[in-house]
Amino acid sequence: MNFGSLNASWRLASISNKFLLATNLILGCTVLVLSRAALQNRDRITVLPPTIDKPHVIGWRSASPEYHKSMAMYFTGLIGTVGPKNINYVLGVMEGFCSPEVAASFKVRMNAIATEYEFRNSTANTWFEGERVAWEESSGMVFVMGRLMSANTAHVVTAKQAVYEYKIDIREGQPVIVHFDSYEGTVPH
Repeated sequence: MNFGSLNASWRLASISNKFLLATNLILGCTVLVLSRAALQNRDRITVLPPTIDKPHVIGWRSASPEYHKSMAMYFTGLIGTVGPKNINYVLGVMEGFCSPEVAASFKVRMNAIATEYEFRNSTANTWFEGERVAWEESSGMVFVMGRLMSANTAHVVTAKQAVYEYKIDIREGQPVIVHFDSYEGTVPH
């Protein structure tokens, strides 16, 4: 028996096994790190429909100011067209976008309006004409200023200056209204 070659082969096998063990440990750690990164990674979507002139960046927990502004304008347009026949629809849509606290107060406000005699028996059309949308970086508030218009059956149009203010959080990629207020005037509070 040649003990020299047996000893060399044994040493080479031992070195080879240590190298393979180190390689497997490194690969295992790499797989764990990449798996964790893949599970925590949230896609960021940039939307640029043909009717919007600026891209809207929407992340898992954040969005661009342009997205906040356009969502506030959408909500204001929806609220501005409320009437006796579509109040339940508006409430349903808005509740889907509001936090529970805001949804409850919004529902109380809309139901108070709905019980008014003038509103129930109204045949007027209402709409909101947005004039300006402002974004306040420090608080994340969006202010939509414009005119709340109404026209009765005699085609008499009346306008009332109004400001709608929103704080919209992004939760799991969805906009959620966490603050809502509306008041007459042209200056945000």
